[in-house]
Amino acid sequence: MLNVGYYVPIQLVGLYLWSATPLADTVDTVRVRSLTWNQRALVVTGAVAVIGGYALVLDVLGGTLPLFDSASTVLSVVAMALLVVRATEQWVFWITVNLLSIYMWSAIYLADGVGLAMVVMWTAYLVNSVYGLYNWRRLADAQPTPPPAR
Repeated sequence: MLNVGYYVPIQLVGLYLWSATPLADTVDTVRVRSLTWNQRALVVTGAVAVIGGYALVLDVLGGTLPLFDSASTVLSVVAMALLVVRATEQWVFWITVNLLSIYMWSAIYLADGVGLAMVVMWTAYLVNSVYGLYNWRRLADAQPTPPPAR
């Protein structure tokens, strides 16, 4: 449901937004931005509230790890939304999603002996996300400071 119901449509929105606004002066550089402290607080507070509510729903449905499953799903949604607006903070959310997923799949693997491939996959995603955070911060440091909004 997350892939078809959210990722596909939001990728279309992202494609539109990224093509509608210039990325940077060169083809291989992405103009990145960072959220303000108030925006960060709002995103985190909202995510925590939604995680709590969704965890309750998953618990009622009989989920095995409802809080972790809820957190990984909600934070994936937040991370993708931040990607669409080119916010560097997306990488912190992706790193958190990857760590949660590694934990969940490791627990499944230790309990049932299945899911090792998923642990390896999420670990590769984690490495990619750490590199993404490093790279986007490097890009943000290198780009000129935009003029203040009027």
